[in-house]
Amino acid sequence: MREDLVIGEELIELYRPDAECVLLRQAILPTMVHRDNGFHPEANVLLAELMEELRPEFPPLAMPRVFMTRSGFASHSTRKCVNEAKLIDYAQARHGFVPISMEKLNWREQIGLVANARILTGLFGSALHGALFAQPGTRIASLGLLNNVQSEIGALRGHHMAFLTKGFVSNGDVTIDEATFVRFLDEVCA
Repeated sequence: MREDLVIGEELIELYRPDAECVLLRQAILPTMVHRDNGFHPEANVLLAELMEELRPEFPPLAMPRVFMTRSGFASHSTRKCVNEAKLIDYAQARHGFVPISMEKLNWREQIGLVANARILTGLFGSALHGALFAQPGTRIASLGLLNNVQSEIGALRGHHMAFLTKGFVSNGDVTIDEATFVRFLDEVCA
């Protein structure tokens, strides 16, 4: 917020919902704007306002098909996809996907990349949740477990969702059946 929205330290108020109530004229809510059954439609208005604020300053990253890799994300070693490199090879060779480690990009670069992508794929989780900034009609191909949050993001933003759960094996590390992945991605890209 300090760098990307040029908000001074004196205007940043950290909120502790268990201990206080805060009345603000304007606020940025870095957590989900949600209700019991998904995101509140007002979240789209807030996202549009944020994108309008940021758009003049981040360059579009022209990568229409992005594979969000977790290979460099050491803190989540319990969800390491042992055959991710093979999956990336298939995605690149067959459909022109570009592998990206989102944690290596700054916030503006992540938003610019997602906002300009047409198809996003990767292991279920936080990287794919960046799809909040993807345009309506973007295809999201989540690998692994069914993910309610991803479905809620897709419903809010008007995405075309696909989940690959068949051939997904998790016993500490994660493995995805490569033949199943190839068929899945062929369908997503068709």
